[in-house]
Amino acid sequence: MSAINPLLIAVEMLVYLGTMLGLFRIRRIVGLGALFTAIGVVHVMAVYLSLTFYMALPLGLAFAPSGIILYSGLLSILLLVYLREGEAAAWQPVYGLLFGCFLLAILLGLLGLERGRVQTPYMADLPRLGQAMILNLWSALIIFLSAVLIFPLLDVLLRRLGQKLWLSLWLTLFLVGTLAQILFFPALQAGFELPIRVALDNWIASAFLTALYAGVIVGFLKHVEGVPVHEGRLAIRSADLSPRVDPLTGAIDDSRFEGLARNLLDVAAAAARPVSLIQMDVQSAREARERADATSADAFLLQVARTVAGSLRVADLLIRRQGDTLLVIAPGVPHHAALQVATMLRDRTLAAAYDQGTGEITLAIGVATAPADGETPAALLSAADQRVYAAKVAGLNRVVGASDA
Repeated sequence: MSAINPLLIAVEMLVYLGTMLGLFRIRRIVGLGALFTAIGVVHVMAVYLSLTFYMALPLGLAFAPSGIILYSGLLSILLLVYLREGEAAAWQPVYGLLFGCFLLAILLGLLGLERGRVQTPYMADLPRLGQAMILNLWSALIIFLSAVLIFPLLDVLLRRLGQKLWLSLWLTLFLVGTLAQILFFPALQAGFELPIRVALDNWIASAFLTALYAGVIVGFLKHVEGVPVHEGRLAIRSADLSPRVDPLTGAIDDSRFEGLARNLLDVAAAAARPVSLIQMDVQSAREARERADATSADAFLLQVARTVAGSLRVADLLIRRQGDTLLVIAPGVPHHAALQVATMLRDRTLAAAYDQGTGEITLAIGVATAPADGETPAALLSAADQRVYAAKVAGLNRVVGASDA
């Protein structure tokens, strides 16, 4: 046995977790779809490796990287998504894997109906591919079953163990991983004649590696995401990704601006990408409130919020600031593009007000962009504030950016 094998396993774990956690960290810029797509691609290769690739380790152990590193890693990422984004989001890659594997099985079955193939140097062995496809589908069903168990099991363990996150994560990963191996390896043995000793070796290895995965997830939550890991699942989720909602407009409440903006600015700085802030002062709503006409003021603000919300990207955030001001945080958008977005939002808002007869809406819009206008939420907001003031001075419905202030 080469002494390099344990080192290769460690490097593979670092590369896998580093990539997946990196994709999760920049989810506000690229969305969760990038992470879920990566999970699906890796899963297909993991099933193939479970048939063909085992590494020799000390004490005569045979180690399957696909069965421990990739599968346990997948469960770890699902738990991370569950903790931070909620159960509905965590189920998305599971459904994608399951339906994707069913689709592949159907397509492969249709290929088996062919009557005559062109001879090529590397002819597909359709019967063998069919066996592998059945195993792939079985593994997706096991992941589905694992997801059914893993989320409630984590909640139960957190309650029973006094919110000890690392211990709860480790036991969840190890117990669900054990069940998955019990279901998966008999299929390997029956269909591909792999010895049962491989299952025992990997079960032993999983006890140690799942503990390591749990530790990495806790460290990521605490030091990278900056959430209170000692306060339980609800605190972990609500720390960033379950923002309070303004009851009138449906926008994110102002109390969440600081935390959300800081998170986006940190991610953007690490990726050397800009973040733009568009501040929209709904002057018509403010003037109505000054006339003690709260009903008209709310109607103006609601109309603007609906139009703006319907015009934004998935990655953009709409926040209601104190009073009659709306903020749009646009990650990855440079200043010139943010000015174009602000102009588009203004034009659509004015057009919607005209079409729906809600009365004349007047706006003042200021645009600021990090890092040029500041690298903190307060600095960015201050720059946008100054430009809103300049827009008011310039006249009705103006958009003011860095070059105009």
